[in-house]
Amino acid sequence: MSEGNGQGQLGQRLRTASGAATAVSILRQNPNDYQLLNALANLTADPECWEYLCGAGVVDLFIDLILKTPDRTRNESDEFPLWLVPLQGLFNAMVGMQRSPQQFQDKDNRETLLHILKNAPSICGHIHKDKTGVCATQPSADNVRRSLISWIQAMWNGGPMINETGSRSELKAQHIIDLATWSWIYSVSADVRSRAAIALADVLDQPNSSKEDLDQVVIAADSRAKLVLKMNAVLDDEDLLEDSLANNLSLLVGFTGQTVHLELAREFAELKTHKHVISCLRRQLKHSDLDTETWRIIEYSGMLTVNIVNEAASPTEDLTKLIDSSSLIPLLGGILLRSVQEKKTTASWMSMVSLLKHTCTCTSKTCRVRTSPAYMSALRTHLSWRWWPTLRKLASVKSEESSKIQKEWIALGALAGLNENIEREKHESGKGVQGCWRVECVDLVHPSDPAKNPQLQKCSACKKALYCSTACQTSDWKEHKKKCKEWKPTASST
Repeated sequence: MSEGNGQGQLGQRLRTASGAATAVSILRQNPNDYQLLNALANLTADPECWEYLCGAGVVDLFIDLILKTPDRTRNESDEFPLWLVPLQGLFNAMVGMQRSPQQFQDKDNRETLLHILKNAPSICGHIHKDKTGVCATQPSADNVRRSLISWIQAMWNGGPMINETGSRSELKAQHIIDLATWSWIYSVSADVRSRAAIALADVLDQPNSSKEDLDQVVIAADSRAKLVLKMNAVLDDEDLLEDSLANNLSLLVGFTGQTVHLELAREFAELKTHKHVISCLRRQLKHSDLDTETWRIIEYSGMLTVNIVNEAASPTEDLTKLIDSSSLIPLLGGILLRSVQEKKTTASWMSMVSLLKHTCTCTSKTCRVRTSPAYMSALRTHLSWRWWPTLRKLASVKSEESSKIQKEWIALGALAGLNENIEREKHESGKGVQGCWRVECVDLVHPSDPAKNPQLQKCSACKKALYCSTACQTSDWKEHKKKCKEWKPTASST
């Protein structure tokens, strides 16, 4: 008898309540029976089999095998952990029910699905503990995460397949927070990460969530965030660290409670990673189009950065270092410009302007964030080459919001000792520009140490304007065009 016929006959025997129950009993005794386990997992894709599969305890068997089978237990060809088979079985079952909504109306089926969802965080956690690394590249792992997240969202939101007396009350926010955060952190799929972030936002946006439930979400989010930050702290590769932080800012953007912000700020300050937040934002702002989600990340990061400074052991010293060694000032100017150009609100970054202004003047011994000569020197140095061009561009946008921001920007420059007429003259002559000439560029410039600056290319026509990239030069052409003609060397002078 061929192997295919053998599998077919085995499948037929399992399509009865007694056959399924016998298979469960055998696998309880010998979970390494790969042929039987695989046949049972394949059968779960058929919605017609659900009634007796659930009654036979197949789902409980699969959950137990996933959580209790050691990672070293492999399939016959040693290709993957054996527990991936029941994992695929659960995925098949959920997809089968999704394609046959009528199956969901059955009380036993619905309770079985809820049982799967309640175990979803533990299942995902087990996926992530695989020491072999095989699951990192197994599509089935992300398929299961995707399906679990979709179904847990449906249960939470009371989707079309959930009846009036559905089981949502039994599904706690903690289930979603655990599942979504772990899935988001470890998934190799952007789609799964996106679904996880949406699932987290759904929990916070539910008006009928109990306060206790949401408190648990905030506590869990804070806990997960700290864990992620500690994971980031041991990464040596700065690019990896920045990418990881950018992703985690995206995940945490929904958790805007002040307590959470302060806790995260303390953690960032302790781990000395806050410069990388600036680097992450610099990368985000290099994109010409900023969607709503990216802008939320930018706004969240502004609040986080202000809190980082306020929670530091030596706030003024840390703020001075942040100005000197990161792109904080060009980033601030770039965000304010983009906010008025794209009609976005940026309350958190205006709070940063207020913090910078406060630190210029405060001398109170009772204030933790008071002025210092080093701070004033760093602010003046880094602000001088970007302050007037930013002001000029802000003035070109006629709106109430732009006027408010201009007023604050002028006040900051005045406190730093900058004079509008002097700065305008310097920049119009080309003597006051350092770094990339595109005002919106957020690359870091080291005025006191030009050797650290990025390689810049001269405008081929005037030989005066400098740009960090062809993209910046192209974007700045409308601004530079008039001056370029004025400065372009004549044939006799070349």
